[in-house]
Amino acid sequence: MASKWCGRSLPRVDGMEKTTGAVRYVGDIPVSGMWHGAAVRSTVAKGRVESIAFDPAFDWSRVAVVTAGDIPGDNIIPIIERDMPCLAADRVNYCGEPVALIAAPTAALLDDALRSVRVEIESEEALFGIEALVDDLHTIDITKGDLKKGFAAADEIVEGEYFTGPQEQAYLEPQGVIALPQADGTPPDAVAIRIVGSLQCPFFVRPAVACVLGVDDEKVVVEQSPTGGAFGGKEDYPSFLASYAALLALKAGAPVRMVLGREEDMAFTPKRHASWSRFKAGVTKDGLLTALEIDFVIDGGAYTTLTPVVLSRGAIHATGAYACDNVTVRARALRSNTVPAGAFRGFGAPQVLFACESHMDEIAARLGIDPMALRKQNALRPDSTTATGQQLDESVAAVDCLDAVMLACDYDDRLGAMEKQKTAPGRTKRGLGTALFWHGAGFTGSGEDRIASRARLELRGNGRVTVRVSSTEIGQGSVTALSQVVADACGIDAALVDFPLPNTALVPDSGPTVASRTTMIVGKILERCGQGLVAEMKRRLDATACGDELTWPFASAAALGHGPLAVEMDYEAPPGLSWDEKNHRGDAYAAYSWGAVAVEVSVDTVTLEVTPLEVWCAVDVGKAINPLAARAQIEGGLVQALGYGLFEQVTLGDDGAPLEKRFQTYVVPTTADMPALHVELLEFPYAHGPSGAKGIGELPMNGLAPALRNALRHALGVSVNRIPVSPERLFDALDADGAITSHGTIEKR
Repeated sequence: MASKWCGRSLPRVDGMEKTTGAVRYVGDIPVSGMWHGAAVRSTVAKGRVESIAFDPAFDWSRVAVVTAGDIPGDNIIPIIERDMPCLAADRVNYCGEPVALIAAPTAALLDDALRSVRVEIESEEALFGIEALVDDLHTIDITKGDLKKGFAAADEIVEGEYFTGPQEQAYLEPQGVIALPQADGTPPDAVAIRIVGSLQCPFFVRPAVACVLGVDDEKVVVEQSPTGGAFGGKEDYPSFLASYAALLALKAGAPVRMVLGREEDMAFTPKRHASWSRFKAGVTKDGLLTALEIDFVIDGGAYTTLTPVVLSRGAIHATGAYACDNVTVRARALRSNTVPAGAFRGFGAPQVLFACESHMDEIAARLGIDPMALRKQNALRPDSTTATGQQLDESVAAVDCLDAVMLACDYDDRLGAMEKQKTAPGRTKRGLGTALFWHGAGFTGSGEDRIASRARLELRGNGRVTVRVSSTEIGQGSVTALSQVVADACGIDAALVDFPLPNTALVPDSGPTVASRTTMIVGKILERCGQGLVAEMKRRLDATACGDELTWPFASAAALGHGPLAVEMDYEAPPGLSWDEKNHRGDAYAAYSWGAVAVEVSVDTVTLEVTPLEVWCAVDVGKAINPLAARAQIEGGLVQALGYGLFEQVTLGDDGAPLEKRFQTYVVPTTADMPALHVELLEFPYAHGPSGAKGIGELPMNGLAPALRNALRHALGVSVNRIPVSPERLFDALDADGAITSHGTIEKR
């Protein structure tokens, strides 16, 4: 059936109610008899819990209190490992770790109760900062070829170290859930608790709540409320918050809402992992990579949470979008006494690609060749083999993205004009920086097989089709894109597709809304479901009696009195994929998305203030289901990457908690900081995505930060190998390079 809806820039299905303010987020939902909940948190980073003192002057009968000893199930929040307690019992391992929970019928009474609790902890020496960490949490090694042979073939060996700090997701709506206990005395198979929350992954939350309550998963129903942004930050933390609220709701015998204030949210929820990378590259005098030896280390924080899979994705992406015959990647996650790090758009790739793309510019400088020429020479192509031994066979567009960016920004002429400008008088200098990047779409290796995602379409008697998946709309536009996929598969108007919010009692588990997988993986299952509906209706109806193609066969089915019909299908892996999890060998991802970026910056040589002027970005999306939404995804990712590269700083205090706990101190880009953005969508279809689409949600996070760093290197001639590249770090680099005069000005360079 010809595509009618995929490829069109339809307005967002949820756009009107969100722009008008009609939508109700978790903090807006009215609940009769609702109580307010909060956590009592540790004020030290590491130590032994000696006592929790409850002031006898406070009437504790008016509130509900839960400590570790009150948990009816296991005192564990299971994510990957079972090492993180729901509530600290004997020890705390980061500042802000919950040791007790309190709920009260009014917010004022809750505040009084929180002030009436004192936790005594015998403090111990804590470890902060990636340079100070030694305890391995997880390790991964990737090897290809013969590293010794590769270095022997090199004319130059270039080494460098690179650091990235934590990054806050900065979603507009803070973390929040409501727990609603169900009536006692119900049948054995009845639900014990219902969770409504701002979240990404309903089927992650359900087993976590069931674990702490000591009930079967089916006793817990999780429903997503409209969610005001996530960016990965609502992948794992809702499991904790929902567990807290559920424990309090059952103790209080009343619904409990827990919505974090902005300071609490920024201080005690997961951030992007900080990282350290060491790159040692062997290269011929003509610029061909002969060897890559990479160490990649991330700070996982106090507990495991999602760190092993973040490390895995980072390790696989460490060589960048480049071919090299001889590679060793040693990846380690270390444990510290800080808030456990978690998911953030890019999931390990932005950290290691900052190092890789910065190092490519260092290689180009050493060899005296153009950075884009170096990238193009070494870029992965069809039939190239990655570091894990995966042979790329389709939808490989690294070189095409580079060519598109060079054409868009008039690369050679622009670069030449900047070289002339360097010697001209004036207070500002300009620089042009570039980066090539990639991102594996879907879960790593055999992850999609393990998840075994399932989706369902339901045809109603009125000819409308309802989508039943656990995939969540978190601002990325997936409801609109998936509705377009379903409409094309069914041959109906996209306006006839209904997409209710996920509820674990009503939808199959289509997997979490992570890993740039929703459109590519879940969309493909839905496409097949739609085709299945059409096939079934063709079997039931006389096709020749039906109307035009737009409404056939569903309107006819309703007219003829056919009842509801459901088609449910499972994920089918593309043929020929093979993955060795233990050794990280084989087909790491079914498909990769590709991108290239160039950025022009201006630097004030007195204040060292950096102004991004213009950004050109080309990305291969396979097929843009909704081009306007795809472009918005790319632009949004570029803005986040701009903040990552230039502004967003997380400084740890003496207690290991971040000092930047509000938007007055944590600086994110605003409209005043925005450069002109030029985004070009390239389409190299992937055979196993709906209409050829691939995942693109995380891809644009991966390239702009190193491109900004490279632009500043071009402008000022010094390397800053730690982001964000603040004026202070620029000054330190210039000073170390001897470029700062005794009068505090920059020497002519």
